[in-house]
Amino acid sequence: MVKKNYFILLLAVFFAGLAFQSVAANMPPQGPAYISDTIRVTLRSGPSMENKVVSLLRVGQKIEVLEPGEDWTRIRAKNGKEGWVLSTFITASPPNVMLLEYARKKVDELSVKCADLKKANRKLADENRVLKQAVENSSKEAKKKIEQLARENRILRDSLGNRFIKWFLAGAGVILVGFFIGYQAKRDRNRLF
Repeated sequence: MVKKNYFILLLAVFFAGLAFQSVAANMPPQGPAYISDTIRVTLRSGPSMENKVVSLLRVGQKIEVLEPGEDWTRIRAKNGKEGWVLSTFITASPPNVMLLEYARKKVDELSVKCADLKKANRKLADENRVLKQAVENSSKEAKKKIEQLARENRILRDSLGNRFIKWFLAGAGVILVGFFIGYQAKRDRNRLF
């Protein structure tokens, strides 16, 4: 008998725990909380709250307006069911939940693009560094070549100047020797006659 009572007590505690857990799961959280945006709109068989619920519609679900009204609007849901909905639940623009979802998708797409662009930017920055180094090295080599050519030019100019002077002096020497030979020849002719 004690075992039976003990078993019943255990069973009662178990079911009480399950019931408490179920109640606790449905209770709002302690501290800051928010109102859920998961609204279900009732699609009714007629334009009043007393009419039977035909279907539950989710926020953002597309509908076709069949008969607009001030308080109630007759619609056709995506699943083909027709009925009446409070007109205040119908809007021509997409609801914020859908806009938020679209914005999140866009942010994800743009984040991927941004990551790709950052990667490409790093690659281009590395290539730019390599090219700058190559230009710098080429510039140094070009500077050295220019200096070498300037030295060679100076040497050739100096050499050409010295050659010109030598040829000038040689020409002057030939003229002087010719003049001297001519003078001697005239003197010798005058002596003979």
